[in-house]
Amino acid sequence: MLLDNYQSAIDGPRRDAGGFIERVCALLREHPKDVALQERLRESVHLWTSLCRPLLARQLTSGPDVDFDTPLGAIRELIAFLAQAGESKAALAISDASSVIFAAVPTTMDQLSADARLLSRLAETAQLEELSTAIESAQANLPDIIAALESSGFGERSVGPARALWNAFVQTTKIAEPASRELGWKRMHQFTLSLSNAPQAGKAVIALISGLIVYGEANAAPPALLKEMRNSLKFMQSFVGAVPPQSSRKPAAPPAKPVPRRRRLAEVLLGRIRRMGLLRKKSARPTLRRRLLRPLALGAGGLVAIMLGGAAINLSAHWLRGISSDFTSSAATADPPPLARQTKPPVGTGQRLELDAVRYCHFQKERLRLIKQWIKTPEQARHLNLLVVDYNSRCSDFFYRDDDLRQVQTELEANAPRLEFEAKQLIAGW
Repeated sequence: MLLDNYQSAIDGPRRDAGGFIERVCALLREHPKDVALQERLRESVHLWTSLCRPLLARQLTSGPDVDFDTPLGAIRELIAFLAQAGESKAALAISDASSVIFAAVPTTMDQLSADARLLSRLAETAQLEELSTAIESAQANLPDIIAALESSGFGERSVGPARALWNAFVQTTKIAEPASRELGWKRMHQFTLSLSNAPQAGKAVIALISGLIVYGEANAAPPALLKEMRNSLKFMQSFVGAVPPQSSRKPAAPPAKPVPRRRRLAEVLLGRIRRMGLLRKKSARPTLRRRLLRPLALGAGGLVAIMLGGAAINLSAHWLRGISSDFTSSAATADPPPLARQTKPPVGTGQRLELDAVRYCHFQKERLRLIKQWIKTPEQARHLNLLVVDYNSRCSDFFYRDDDLRQVQTELEANAPRLEFEAKQLIAGW
């Protein structure tokens, strides 16, 4: 009897509070991030729950014989709507503001399970959104994040924007859903790639990747991604000179000293004379060679006169053309032989590259490493940065066949002189 009288007494205020909750929920659909509206919802939920708590308690003991509507349906619909709209943070805030009514109003186990699953997805999405926000903030303030990474690394001791990025990243690694957890790792790896394109960011990138690897080894990072980060770290270390590049290939021999044009011409002449039978190879060659090294200032006529001991020889036009042809072919073979076919892969990540594209990526990496050693001017450094940006956009993340990689690594060692030659050609073109 007492509770019946109480129900009649609070009927008006209860309806008013329930109607207010529904109106605030409608407004929050349009303005989900409005903190004032979220607080109004919290206050109205507390008011409604305080008024109805004695009646709700009777429902728990006597069954649902109390006839009044609850605003819980409107709150659940709002949370589901915001979740689908991508407003996970707002949905979680509204769930927190409505926690009192969720705990007080009796509901079915199925509905409780559905609420728990929804809140879990919202929490995961919110953590990923927080990481994306931290990454966007770092990208908008590159000098600050670079300085923070260089000074404090990437880990528990990070400071400033590096610390904010670390905290957001660690939260994503604790997500229960494997796909969402891996997505956090991928977003961080993508950030390292974009950061590597920033000027003077080499040391910061090394600190960032090193921290990710240390944390990943202790917290079961995706194996393929961990391997890729190790490869990226080796490349960046060799590129900025942090450690010597890890390579089993013997260092390329220094380029041979160019042979003066007149000397090469003299050697061709000498070979032509021997083929004509005018000189004997064993006895004449040492003497003639020593002489050929001296009269560099003489013309072709004086050179021939010295070689033949003053004898007059009538050189035909055909012979001269033959000498010119021999000299041209000799000079052409001075350059290293061309490389095997290379195909520049398209811009993108996660691509499956064929042999020609795998060859391009590894050969271009070696060319960039060599160029870095010879940079002397800011203009050259600018050109190199552009090449590195292009390389990272194509070759930072791809799949390949093991047989292709083994073949390319063998070719890399065999073609070291040619790659060095092409690297120097690139610099000369700048």
